[in-house]
Amino acid sequence: MDMMNQEQLMHTISQLDNALAYLASPSSSPPQQPSVPVPSCTATTTLTPRVTTMPVPPPPPAVAIPEAHTATSRLFVGTVAADVERPRRRNGRVSSEPQSVAARLRRERVSQRMRALQRLVPGGARLDTASMLEEAVRYVRFLKSHVEALELAAAAMHGRRVDDVAGGDFYHHCSYYA
Repeated sequence: MDMMNQEQLMHTISQLDNALAYLASPSSSPPQQPSVPVPSCTATTTLTPRVTTMPVPPPPPAVAIPEAHTATSRLFVGTVAADVERPRRRNGRVSSEPQSVAARLRRERVSQRMRALQRLVPGGARLDTASMLEEAVRYVRFLKSHVEALELAAAAMHGRRVDDVAGGDFYHHCSYYA
């Protein structure tokens, strides 16, 4: 894997991590709409990047779920329960030593990100942690191959040679990747 692909993969992972952090963090203020950068690639080499914002729909309110429809309400419970912060345990004393506090916070962050990853990976909630992480790796590889296929299709639409795109020359013509 060359450096350009690694940088793109790290950038994509960073964007996903930011989106997960945005979705996982409860806030009392109205949510801001995250902006998703979209590359604007055309046949010319003098390009300016465009940024478009995609609205993120708010989660459905818990009171809007009717009690009579238990089969359909199960679908909404998963999305509402995922956005609610988990209750802290109440049994026993909690150590206030800095090392224990830091370890507890680290475990909470890991478990929050694992729950978010379970929601993103198809079938992730039905798997144990190791299997879910393996499935996440396979899913990211699938997404990467899908992006490469879309890049090849875009190159074909713009009249570029396929070997230019495969060699990484496509990124020099797209200001988003420059």
